[in-house]
Amino acid sequence: MDKYINENIPKEAYRQLPVLDNLKVGEAKAQISAKKVIGIEEISKAYGLLNKYRDGKALLDKRITEEEEWWKIRHWDYLRQHKNPKDTAQPTSAWTFNAIMNKHADAMDNFPEPTCLPREASDEQSAKMLTDILPVILEYGDFEKVYSDNAWYKIKHGISCFGVLWDSSAENGLGEIKVSDVDVLNLFWEPGIRNIQDSENVFLISLKSTEQLKAEYPECADKLGAGDIALTAKYVSEENVDTSDKSVVIDWYYRKKGDDGKTILHYCKFSGNAVL
Repeated sequence: MDKYINENIPKEAYRQLPVLDNLKVGEAKAQISAKKVIGIEEISKAYGLLNKYRDGKALLDKRITEEEEWWKIRHWDYLRQHKNPKDTAQPTSAWTFNAIMNKHADAMDNFPEPTCLPREASDEQSAKMLTDILPVILEYGDFEKVYSDNAWYKIKHGISCFGVLWDSSAENGLGEIKVSDVDVLNLFWEPGIRNIQDSENVFLISLKSTEQLKAEYPECADKLGAGDIALTAKYVSEENVDTSDKSVVIDWYYRKKGDDGKTILHYCKFSGNAVL
């Protein structure tokens, strides 16, 4: 906590910050000790939903991979598919590159700063402290680079995604907030919705070293495997990327209604048939 302390704010004030977690301690313990409800049958259904979402997003994935080739001035192969396949002329221009460079410079000139506003008069002190603390957290996590990478992505593809997660391995195991850029090719949501928050399920896919997963989750070692590496679209690469030693890890977010009628967001991380 010391690295976040503003010299103008008393150290004791940080200990008085409101708890931002919306789960009470008792509720958290109840959830931890609750019986696991995700098994092979539920994971099988999740894979079915994921494939359905992937099919619904195929055109977007195709557009993103093609736009990446346009950015690299390798677009003639795509143009020939829709025009004249026999046309061998390949004039090139840096117009697209220069336009994107200028737009990215504009985005970085307007780099945002967090400002917390109070909901009511009693929140003013907490809002002021958070306004001082959050920029330090973002700077420590190199948010400017994440913002820059996402600016490139948004200008090229018209869409970008930030992941605001908790990194339990940071600070020698103490944990820390981590803001990262998410490749939209690895993100899947319900087709046809206008707001991703309305999606009943959201999937985020990543590739992890199988050996590292076995070391981290030894109780699931015999269930881990390569899985379906072709779950996501791939960019055209000049490198031969070997994925034989990788496993597909899926972060699954889904909503369920409780007995009290409240809709609660749930989370499950799995690889193959193993719940991690």
